[in-house]
Amino acid sequence: MRMRIVIIATLFVVAAAAPAGAKTESTPDGIRFTYTNPNAQTVTLAGDFNGWNATANPMTRDGDAYTTTIKLSPGDHEYKFVVDGQYFADPDNPTTSGSFGNSLVRIGGKGEILAMEATSNTALSPKILVGGRYIGLFVGRRDDGNQDRFAVRRPDFNIDLNFDVRVSEALDARVLTKIRNASEGTPLWETSLRFDRGHLDLHRSAFAVRVFDNDGIGTWSDPLQLVGNIGPYAHDFGFDQQGVRAIAGWRGITGTFFYADNFDAGDPLPPALDPRPVENPGLRYDVNLNANNENTMGLRLERALRRRLHAGVSLRNDRGYNPGSLSQVQVVDDSTRRRDTFARSLERWTGGGVDLRWGDAASRWHAFGEVLYGEASVSGGFGTRQIFRSTSGSFALASEEVLTGGSFPVDTGNRWTLGGSWRAAPELHLHGSVEHERHGLAALATDSLRAFSNTALTYRAGIESDLRERVRLPLRIGFDAEFIDFDYDAGTPWSAQFWFADRNFWLEHGEHRLPVSRFVQLGGDDVTTWSPWLEWTVDPGPPIVFRYEGHYYATRAERKPLLYESFFRLGIPITKRLRLDSDTRWALYDDPVLALHEGFAETFAELSYAFTPGIVVGLSYGVDPHVLDVVTNEYGAIGRNEFLYAQGATPTVARDRYLNLGNVLPRAERALEDERRVQLEAIVRF
Repeated sequence: MRMRIVIIATLFVVAAAAPAGAKTESTPDGIRFTYTNPNAQTVTLAGDFNGWNATANPMTRDGDAYTTTIKLSPGDHEYKFVVDGQYFADPDNPTTSGSFGNSLVRIGGKGEILAMEATSNTALSPKILVGGRYIGLFVGRRDDGNQDRFAVRRPDFNIDLNFDVRVSEALDARVLTKIRNASEGTPLWETSLRFDRGHLDLHRSAFAVRVFDNDGIGTWSDPLQLVGNIGPYAHDFGFDQQGVRAIAGWRGITGTFFYADNFDAGDPLPPALDPRPVENPGLRYDVNLNANNENTMGLRLERALRRRLHAGVSLRNDRGYNPGSLSQVQVVDDSTRRRDTFARSLERWTGGGVDLRWGDAASRWHAFGEVLYGEASVSGGFGTRQIFRSTSGSFALASEEVLTGGSFPVDTGNRWTLGGSWRAAPELHLHGSVEHERHGLAALATDSLRAFSNTALTYRAGIESDLRERVRLPLRIGFDAEFIDFDYDAGTPWSAQFWFADRNFWLEHGEHRLPVSRFVQLGGDDVTTWSPWLEWTVDPGPPIVFRYEGHYYATRAERKPLLYESFFRLGIPITKRLRLDSDTRWALYDDPVLALHEGFAETFAELSYAFTPGIVVGLSYGVDPHVLDVVTNEYGAIGRNEFLYAQGATPTVARDRYLNLGNVLPRAERALEDERRVQLEAIVRF
C-alpha cells in the first residue's frame, strides 16, 4: 500500500485540530480533572475509583470546560470521561492501560501526580503511540573534473514513522514505515510511505509469541551463538526474514522456538551444464551462493542447574529449494561422457549442541563452554540423465531419461569453545577463550573431486585496566589479541576458507566475516591480530575524551604486520549543546603478495548542536564513520568500511579474484583519502 506524504500530513493536522482538551492536576482538595469541549452537553468522570459508574462524578461546566475534584488513594487509577454517553480517554494524558485504552494516573504518597511513561500521543486512539525519526542529509562533494568546485547532490531525506499499538493487555504491535527518496531516486515530494519492518507480540505470564517481518529477534545466549551475530557487523537474526518466535517456561526450563522464511524465489532450474569432456569424472555439486527460497527453524532450551550454573541445548535446521548444479559425470568409453543431472535440489544443513555457563552473582568472573556438531547436504530428485556422444570431435545429445535422486553430504563439521573472564580488581578485567572448528568437505563439493578436512584453532585474550582507581590518572587502557591457526589440506578450494560462507554452513547463507581490514589475512595459515587501545578523559567540567585504537594484522608468512591501522578520536564539548568531534584513520599496507606498500590517512570532523535532546544538527567534513545501517535501521561505526566496499574492495572480489585486490584496494583507499565532502545533517526524533 502506497500513501503519499500529504495524507500523513493531513492526519496529523486533523489530530492537532481536535477541539477537545483536558487537564489533570493535584490540589489540596484532591485530584482535579478538567475536560474542555465546547460541543459537549454533559460530562462525567468514571473510573476504577467509583466502580466505573457513569453518573457518580458529574463534572461542573464553566464556559467550555468541565471540572471535578476527587480524593484518590496512592497507586495507579484508570479513568475515562463520559461525554454525552460516550466514553473517551483523556486527550492530554499520554499514558493509557488495559484492553479498552483507559487513561492512567499514578498518585504518590502525598496525593501528588507522579510522572509516567507515555503509551499514546494521538487523539486518534488512546492505544497508539506515534513516534519517529527524521534525517535530512545534504552532501556537497568536490568535483575535480569540473573546475575543482563543490557539487551538491540531491538531498537524502530519511523519514521514519513508527506506530506502537496496544491492541489489548496481552497483544502489542509495532509497525515502522519509511520514506526514503534516495532509495527511490526521486525528489522527496514524489516518494511514497512504505512498510519497512514490524512485529506483533502476544505475551502472557507463561509464554510470549512474536510474529515478525524484517525485524530482529535477537542473538542466542550460547557462547558460539548458533543464531545471530551475523556478518562483520554482528547483526541480530530476523532481518530480511518473516516468521514467528515463541518463548515459554516450564519447570525451570526456558524454551525458545522460531521459524523464519525469506520468501525469496529460488532459481527455477540449475545452471546449464557444459557437455564437453571433463578431466575428473565423478559426482559434483556447484552450489548457488544466495539464500533464495530458504527457511530456518531453531530451538533452544535453557535451565539453571544451580545458582551459578546454567545449561543450554541448541538445535537449528536450514533448508532451501535453491538448486545448484548436482551432476554425476562418468566415462562410458573413450568417446562418450555421460552426465546424470538433477534439475531441482534441496539444500539443507542441521546443527546443534550443548553449552554450560558458570559465573558468580557479583559478575566478578564467569566461564563457559560449548560443543556443536552439524552436517550440510544436498538432495536431488526428478532429474534427467543426458548421454553425449562424440561426432568428429564435437559432442551432441544422444538420449535423455528421467531419473530419481538421492541425498549426498556436502560438509560435516564440529565446533567447540572454552573461555571465561575475571575481574581481578575493580580496575582490572581479563578475558580469554579458545575455539576449534573443523570441516570435512565431501569430494562432490570440491573442484578436484577429492575430499578435504580443514580445521582452525582460534585463541583470543584481552586485558582492560582503569588507571583512575589505581594511580589516579584519567586513563583507561586495554589490549586485545587474536591468533588463528588455520590448517587447510593442500588443494582445498580458495572459496572454502572459513571466512566465506560458500563451504562453511556455520555462517548464514551468503554471509562473510570480511571487513576490508581482513583482506590481507586471507590465505594465511596462521593469522594474528593485535589491538591496543587507550581512552583519556579530561575533567572537571564537561569531559573531553581522547581515544586511540590500533589494529595490526599479520600472517605467519610475513611476521611483520601486513596492515597497520590506527584511529585517533577526540570529543570536545564546547558548551552544553555545542560539541566538536574528530575521527582520524591512518592505514599502512605492507603486503608483498598483493604488491601493496602504501599508506593512507583521512580525517572526519563534525561540529554538532543539540537544540533539544531529540534535535541535533551537525556540519561535518569528510567521510562519516557513523552512518545508518540499512539492515538494522540504526547508526553504526561502519561508514568507512561501507565506503571502501562501494569502491569495489568487496568480499566478492577477495573470493573470486584475490590478486586483483592489489589494484582495487589502493584505488579504494585513495578514493577514501581524497574524498572531499561537506555534510549538513539534521536528526529529529519525535
